Amino acid sequence: MTEHIKNCFTESVYYDLQETARYTKLMWAQTFKKICPELKGVEFGALNMLMQNPGICQRDLAKIILKDRAGTGRVLDVLEAKGYITRKTDTKNNRLVRTMEITKAGTQMIENTNKKLLEVFGAFPYNIPQEEIDNIHASLKKLRDVMSKVVKIQI
Repeated sequence: MTEHIKNCFTESVYYDLQETARYTKLMWAQTFKKICPELKGVEFGALNMLMQNPGICQRDLAKIILKDRAGTGRVLDVLEAKGYITRKTDTKNNRLVRTMEITKAGTQMIENTNKKLLEVFGAFPYNIPQEEIDNIHASLKKLRDVMSKVVKIQI
Protein backbone atom coordinates (compact mmCIF):
# COMPACT_ATOMS: atom_id res chain seq x y z
CA MET A 1 0.00 0.00 0.00
CA THR A 2 1.47 3.33 -0.95
CA GLU A 3 1.91 6.07 1.63
CA HIS A 4 -0.52 8.29 -0.29
CA ILE A 5 -3.35 5.76 -0.09
CA LYS A 6 -2.62 4.92 3.55
CA ASN A 7 -2.94 8.58 4.61
CA CYS A 8 -5.67 9.51 2.15
CA PHE A 9 -8.35 10.20 4.77
CA THR A 10 -6.16 11.91 7.38
CA GLU A 11 -4.88 14.30 4.71
CA SER A 12 -8.32 15.16 3.39
CA VAL A 13 -10.30 18.34 3.98
CA TYR A 14 -13.05 16.18 5.52
CA TYR A 15 -10.68 14.95 8.22
CA ASP A 16 -9.53 18.51 8.94
CA LEU A 17 -13.14 19.65 9.18
CA GLN A 18 -14.02 16.77 11.49
CA GLU A 19 -11.13 17.56 13.83
CA THR A 20 -11.97 21.28 13.79
CA ALA A 21 -15.61 20.45 14.49
CA ARG A 22 -14.60 18.42 17.55
CA TYR A 23 -12.62 21.34 18.97
CA THR A 24 -15.42 23.74 18.09
CA LYS A 25 -18.02 21.55 19.78
CA LEU A 26 -15.92 21.30 22.96
CA MET A 27 -15.19 25.02 23.01
CA TRP A 28 -18.86 25.83 22.44
CA ALA A 29 -20.05 23.48 25.20
CA GLN A 30 -17.51 24.74 27.73
CA THR A 31 -18.14 28.40 26.91
CA PHE A 32 -21.90 28.06 26.79
CA LYS A 33 -22.07 26.27 30.12
CA LYS A 34 -20.26 29.21 31.75
CA ILE A 35 -22.24 32.06 30.22
CA CYS A 36 -25.71 30.51 30.07
CA PRO A 37 -26.16 27.67 32.56
CA GLU A 38 -29.96 27.74 32.24
CA LEU A 39 -29.91 26.53 28.62
CA LYS A 40 -28.04 23.85 26.71
CA GLY A 41 -26.30 24.88 23.52
CA VAL A 42 -28.76 23.00 21.33
CA GLU A 43 -31.68 24.75 23.07
CA PHE A 44 -30.11 28.14 22.47
CA GLY A 45 -29.40 27.18 18.85
CA ALA A 46 -33.02 26.24 18.28
CA LEU A 47 -34.26 29.40 20.02
CA ASN A 48 -31.91 31.51 17.90
CA MET A 49 -33.14 29.81 14.70
CA LEU A 50 -36.73 30.47 15.75
CA MET A 51 -35.84 34.14 16.15
CA GLN A 52 -34.33 34.22 12.66
CA ASN A 53 -37.20 32.26 11.08
CA PRO A 54 -40.49 33.48 12.57
CA GLY A 55 -43.44 31.17 12.01
CA ILE A 56 -41.27 28.20 11.05
CA CYS A 57 -42.80 24.78 11.60
CA GLN A 58 -41.20 22.04 13.68
CA ARG A 59 -40.24 19.95 10.67
CA ASP A 60 -38.40 22.83 8.99
CA LEU A 61 -36.67 23.71 12.25
CA ALA A 62 -35.52 20.09 12.54
CA LYS A 63 -33.89 20.36 9.10
CA ILE A 64 -32.06 23.55 10.07
CA ILE A 65 -30.72 22.26 13.39
CA LEU A 66 -30.02 18.78 11.94
CA LYS A 67 -32.08 16.88 14.50
CA ASP A 68 -34.85 14.40 13.96
CA ARG A 69 -38.41 15.53 14.62
CA ALA A 70 -38.61 13.73 17.96
CA GLY A 71 -35.37 15.31 19.18
CA THR A 72 -36.52 18.71 17.97
CA GLY A 73 -39.81 18.17 19.80
CA ARG A 74 -37.95 17.46 23.05
CA VAL A 75 -35.90 20.65 22.66
CA LEU A 76 -39.09 22.61 22.02
CA ASP A 77 -40.77 21.02 25.05
CA VAL A 78 -37.92 22.32 27.24
CA LEU A 79 -38.06 25.79 25.70
CA GLU A 80 -41.81 25.93 26.18
CA ALA A 81 -41.58 24.71 29.79
CA LYS A 82 -39.03 27.46 30.51
CA GLY A 83 -41.36 30.05 29.01
CA TYR A 84 -39.14 30.99 26.05
CA ILE A 85 -41.58 29.92 23.33
CA THR A 86 -45.25 29.20 22.80
CA ARG A 87 -46.54 26.70 20.29
CA LYS A 88 -49.64 26.96 18.20
CA THR A 89 -51.30 24.85 15.57
CA ASP A 90 -51.60 26.40 12.14
CA THR A 91 -52.44 25.21 8.64
CA LYS A 92 -50.03 25.02 5.74
CA ASN A 93 -51.18 23.64 2.38
CA ASN A 94 -54.37 22.35 4.05
CA ARG A 95 -52.31 20.43 6.63
CA LEU A 96 -52.02 21.03 10.34
CA VAL A 97 -48.55 22.15 11.39
CA ARG A 98 -47.12 23.29 14.71
CA THR A 99 -45.43 26.64 14.67
CA MET A 100 -43.55 28.38 17.44
CA GLU A 101 -43.47 31.92 18.66
CA ILE A 102 -40.75 33.39 20.84
CA THR A 103 -41.95 35.01 24.05
CA LYS A 104 -40.59 38.21 25.55
CA ALA A 105 -38.52 36.09 27.96
CA GLY A 106 -37.13 34.12 24.99
CA THR A 107 -36.18 37.31 23.16
CA GLN A 108 -34.43 38.62 26.28
CA MET A 109 -32.58 35.33 26.68
CA ILE A 110 -31.31 35.49 23.10
CA GLU A 111 -30.24 39.13 23.38
CA ASN A 112 -28.45 38.65 26.73
CA THR A 113 -26.74 35.46 25.64
CA ASN A 114 -25.65 36.91 22.29
CA LYS A 115 -24.05 39.86 24.11
CA LYS A 116 -22.09 37.46 26.32
CA LEU A 117 -21.10 35.34 23.30
CA LEU A 118 -19.83 38.40 21.47
CA GLU A 119 -17.72 39.32 24.47
CA VAL A 120 -16.23 35.84 24.72
CA PHE A 121 -15.67 35.15 21.04
CA GLY A 122 -14.73 38.75 20.27
CA ALA A 123 -11.89 38.43 22.77
CA PHE A 124 -10.84 35.02 21.48
CA PRO A 125 -7.31 35.27 20.08
CA TYR A 126 -7.74 33.87 16.59
CA ASN A 127 -4.38 35.23 15.40
CA ILE A 128 -5.87 34.90 11.94
CA PRO A 129 -6.41 37.99 9.76
CA GLN A 130 -10.06 38.91 9.19
CA GLU A 131 -9.66 38.39 5.44
CA GLU A 132 -8.68 34.75 6.04
CA ILE A 133 -11.62 34.26 8.41
CA ASP A 134 -13.95 35.68 5.74
CA ASN A 135 -12.43 33.26 3.20
CA ILE A 136 -12.96 30.35 5.59
CA HIS A 137 -16.63 31.32 6.02
CA ALA A 138 -17.11 31.56 2.24
CA SER A 139 -15.34 28.25 1.58
CA LEU A 140 -17.32 26.41 4.27
CA LYS A 141 -20.59 27.77 2.88
CA LYS A 142 -19.64 26.55 -0.62
CA LEU A 143 -18.76 23.14 0.78
CA ARG A 144 -22.07 22.92 2.71
CA ASP A 145 -24.00 23.92 -0.40
CA VAL A 146 -22.33 21.16 -2.44
CA MET A 147 -22.73 18.58 0.33
CA SER A 148 -26.39 19.47 0.91
CA LYS A 149 -27.11 18.32 -2.65
CA VAL A 150 -25.56 14.91 -1.98
CA VAL A 151 -26.38 14.21 1.67
CA LYS A 152 -29.81 12.78 2.37
CA ILE A 153 -31.27 13.96 5.64
CA GLN A 154 -34.18 11.87 6.88
CA ILE A 155 -36.36 14.17 8.98
